Amino acid sequence: MCDGLMTSPHYLILIYLCMTHISLYHLVENTILHLCLRYLQEFLERVIKGFEDPHSGVRNGAMFALGQFSEHLQPGITKYSNELIPLIVNYAVKVSAEYLHLVTCNYKKGSLAG
Repeated sequence: MCDGLMTSPHYLILIYLCMTHISLYHLVENTILHLCLRYLQEFLERVIKGFEDPHSGVRNGAMFALGQFSEHLQPGITKYSNELIPLIVNYAVKVSAEYLHLVTCNYKKGSLAG
């Protein structure tokens, strides 16, 4: 029964379709990876500018993008670590200070008292 299934036209069509989808997926994935690595410096320049934006949503988006780059664009992104690590630390300190100020202000107003 298994031999009949392996030679079935429907089975073969399915196998060829799956192979095509897998090949296309890898082609697209590799193309995107190549483009990201090729233009990584330009992408990082944009992300760094995002950290300076006055809108917190833009800053958070820049942090998310940097996290995605760090996860998926290894080892290419590691050569920028001397620039990126201080940026991340400064951002974390700034966000922590803003959060602490917000909590302190709300506590003084009594909105956090329970």
